[in-house]
Amino acid sequence: MKDSGLGTPATRADTIETLLKRQYLTRDGKALNATERGIRLIRAVQPPIKSPAMTGEWEARLKRIQRGEADLDGFMAAIGGYVREAVTQAFAVAADRGSPTPVPAAEPSVEPAGPRREPVSPDRLLELLQTVFRLPGFRPYQERVCRAVTEGRDALLVMPTGAGKSLCFQLPGIARAGTTLVVSPLIALMEDQVAKLRELGLNAERIHSGRDRATSRQVCVEYLHGRLDYLFIAPERLSVPGFPEMLAKRKPALIAVARRTRPLKPAESQLVLQVLEALRWREGQTVRQLHEQASGGQGERRTFEQLLEALAGAGLVEIRDDAFSKDGKVIPFRRLFLTETGRKAGIGEIGVVRLREAAVGAAVRRKRSGGRGR
Repeated sequence: MKDSGLGTPATRADTIETLLKRQYLTRDGKALNATERGIRLIRAVQPPIKSPAMTGEWEARLKRIQRGEADLDGFMAAIGGYVREAVTQAFAVAADRGSPTPVPAAEPSVEPAGPRREPVSPDRLLELLQTVFRLPGFRPYQERVCRAVTEGRDALLVMPTGAGKSLCFQLPGIARAGTTLVVSPLIALMEDQVAKLRELGLNAERIHSGRDRATSRQVCVEYLHGRLDYLFIAPERLSVPGFPEMLAKRKPALIAVARRTRPLKPAESQLVLQVLEALRWREGQTVRQLHEQASGGQGERRTFEQLLEALAGAGLVEIRDDAFSKDGKVIPFRRLFLTETGRKAGIGEIGVVRLREAAVGAAVRRKRSGGRGR
């Protein structure tokens, strides 16, 4: 490919990695050697397909499409016809050589696809719980939540650790007979749940920063082919260009967003009380003003904002967007106002505030240490 000027360096490198992963090549230092499997594959492939001229012709046609001189639909139809003809010829050649089938491109290592599922009525959830998840019965509140989600209703579920939150999306996902998309920020938890689901014979995969690109791409292929019962992804994947569009090509049966929270620590509770007291004194203060008053401006601004968002989530404050103009530019900012509950809140009421794990610890620590860190 390099000698023919075909493809980019990244494309060529990716092709080599795919051949290595599928055991058509082995690496010996800087040298690449064809395996017996690779040699058999090449023998089954027709000469026109192995020719760089074919790739060159396709790239030339793509450039014409880019310039508006050709039609993409016609190009894709021609490729489909070409592939069908090539596969037919490969089978014929393999049969002539006494081989029952041509050597296929090996799939990357994935769990075998599970049986094709049919939707299950909410009335049969207990049966599904016992046969698929091998559990004797529901824990408190689980059945009610699972029934609601299976029926297609939205749910916001807050339960303590160990109460069985995961089952409340795992069971409805199977009942709805499709792929459940799980957005989770905790890689360790993601890995643990995938392993447990696989032990049950369910097809679960994950995409996060700890996995290489080739593996993540193959997981996407499995998702698009409907082979997964569950796909776990890290939230940041949704900001990767093209990834949300890929997910949209196949509608998931269910979307679950996992979030682990914790109660306030004593120092954080004190910070919350200071914010509420500052707003009782004067409402409509900006985030910057409250940050200066409550923490002396020493803590990280973003972690302080997360604390304010937790207050809003608990219904104690309302955050309103505002803006001003300076030098022809519009600069946005936010103001905070107390709710009726927030005006009356004391140490007992702020117990409803819960934070995402490790949300404001840095801000509180820096305030105690005078901003120097420890």
